[in-house]
Amino acid sequence: MFTDAQLELSNAQAITSSAKSTNEINMGTAKWGKGTPMAAVFTVDEAFTADGSATMTLELHTKSTTNPSSGGTKIYDSGAIAKATLVAGYRKVVALSPDIDGKFVEAYHTVATGPMTAGKISTVIVPLESVQTNEQNQ
Repeated sequence: MFTDAQLELSNAQAITSSAKSTNEINMGTAKWGKGTPMAAVFTVDEAFTADGSATMTLELHTKSTTNPSSGGTKIYDSGAIAKATLVAGYRKVVALSPDIDGKFVEAYHTVATGPMTAGKISTVIVPLESVQTNEQNQ
């Protein structure tokens, strides 16, 4: 899968406690999903570890302005994912609806029963057709 640095929300971002992605993407307009179907791809680059039974929730948010005081509108929520699942190579592919409304998009990583002691994740926006879908960790 080829990626574009301009569509990168995070690149091997270390997450130990809840955090938003390093970057937000300006999609240029609201209702930005028209045209080529797009997807967000979360990929664990380094396995997550914790002293206890930590979990992480992966989220996507849209918003109308950059750096608002609130998190915007949640458009995806993975639910709690156990640290044992968050191993290197784990991927979560999220098809993005063409009806998404919001000029900016960013990812949130919510750690529960943590903190994590190690782990890194990358998140990119890519054309859905470029995502290989025959892997186990989808």
